[in-house]
Amino acid sequence: MDKNTGLYIVLGFLLLCILLSLDMKEGFATINASEFETACNADENTCTINTSGSRGFNCSVPTDDIPYYNISGSNTHSESFDIQVSGCSDIGYQIDPNVAPSALPCQHSGQNYILRGCNHKCSNPGSKTGYNLENINPMYQYISPINEAGELSPVVDIIEESLGEITCQEGYIRATNTCFNPIDGTINSSSDESSCISVGGIWYGSDEGNFADSEGQVVTRGSTNNIKIICQPDMVNYNILGCKPGCISRLTNLGDYINSVDDVTDAQPNGDTDKELIQILHRDTPLSNNNTTVIYPNTDIYDITETDISTGQNWNVFGNGRETEFVDINGGNPTQINFSGIVITSPCNDAGGKYNVNGLFPICEDDHECLNFNINYSDISSAPKNINDFKTQMGQNATEIGIQGNDIDSYQNSLYYYRRYKDNSDNINIEGQIRCNNNLDSPFHCEIITDTGEIAVLGQSTEGYTINENSLCTPADPDTDIPGFGNINDAISQCNDLGGSCSGFTFMNNQVDNQGDTLFFIHSTINTIEGSDSDYCYQKQ
Repeated sequence: MDKNTGLYIVLGFLLLCILLSLDMKEGFATINASEFETACNADENTCTINTSGSRGFNCSVPTDDIPYYNISGSNTHSESFDIQVSGCSDIGYQIDPNVAPSALPCQHSGQNYILRGCNHKCSNPGSKTGYNLENINPMYQYISPINEAGELSPVVDIIEESLGEITCQEGYIRATNTCFNPIDGTINSSSDESSCISVGGIWYGSDEGNFADSEGQVVTRGSTNNIKIICQPDMVNYNILGCKPGCISRLTNLGDYINSVDDVTDAQPNGDTDKELIQILHRDTPLSNNNTTVIYPNTDIYDITETDISTGQNWNVFGNGRETEFVDINGGNPTQINFSGIVITSPCNDAGGKYNVNGLFPICEDDHECLNFNINYSDISSAPKNINDFKTQMGQNATEIGIQGNDIDSYQNSLYYYRRYKDNSDNINIEGQIRCNNNLDSPFHCEIITDTGEIAVLGQSTEGYTINENSLCTPADPDTDIPGFGNINDAISQCNDLGGSCSGFTFMNNQVDNQGDTLFFIHSTINTIEGSDSDYCYQKQ
């Protein structure tokens, strides 16, 4: 065998050795150095090898996990791998306090090397409806779902004005007697702590419970009613709970409720129709001519106390009448008007917004006769949007109540007070007052009488009605109730006038205003009848 033949045999053998040592992968070959050396030294051949540079599989960097680890080293090849983990980063947490975070090489080229032991903390969401996050303490930028002992501790109390500075946005209030879903912060229908806990909720009671420890961490449900951060494993952004939709405060946001004198112009005589419009036709010289000036309140006619403006069972808002300054759009001399009545308040709906108040009317002096009324318009297009429109409508409808000829002007002149507001069903309601001057020479003279032909006596048999003494009619939908003031005949007359829209009324025999008129509620529907001392439930037959 000549030299060339021997050389070819050796080269062929080496190629065979390389082939035998290959771990075939798509796109590249993996060479096993030990197998190569063994094959190379087969038969009578002598072969030595050495390696240099990085060795092993070339691992990819796990970029998604890197931010949660403190890492050193740079060689990502599996056999010269020098990546070291010294702990979790500020935005990561150690999953198990007994198992140190670590890094392991990959098993094949193209795979990520392996990081284990840390997970991402929950992040500040940046914004959340119902909460002010602008002043949140930097310590709450990232939150761990476990404490230093490795125990699950997903609830963090935010101590207002101390650690957190998260507050409720306008239109939201601090929650009480409320059950929150800790995952998404929604409010469920649970009405007590046990039912709330049974569905995995967090109960907000009445400001009593377990206080947060020195680090602001609490584990028990039903702790104090601070705003809370909720972080559970694998949450990206932490959740916040503790605020719920509440009614807008009438005390601090009166401009959201009432049209001011500046809101009404010649071009916009109705003002903002989503706000109350309160107007009085002030009689400039009531004994000599019928000139009037439209005047508007500078402040609220209601003296309101807001103890709790939540939408649930804790609702507690009440009020009284007050003396209120009225002015005209030209800035004339202010006029003081006194209001009285029984103030009725009702909360806004569950989504929040404005609550309703009604029941006040200008006090009727001894030299006047007054008729107070409240009209509910389910067809809002038919409702007169200002006092002059209402006055015009009075003239158009005068014949329906037996007023004709020259008496129509006198009837229209009797209109004194007008208040337009929307209820929770978006129906327009108008409270008003007809005021008759007792002076026969006044252009505002008129008389208010009760039809004496059919006088009903409270509690005695009345045609067309079933009477339930010491009882309250319970309406199916309280928002549709129409309050009124007067005697039993006034209540019967108003219910009869409404026809099929009135199923009956409750006469609140012990609730009398300063003018001696009794409060009653006209019901569109009646659900049940409940016992109540001194009150009467009249059901239409």
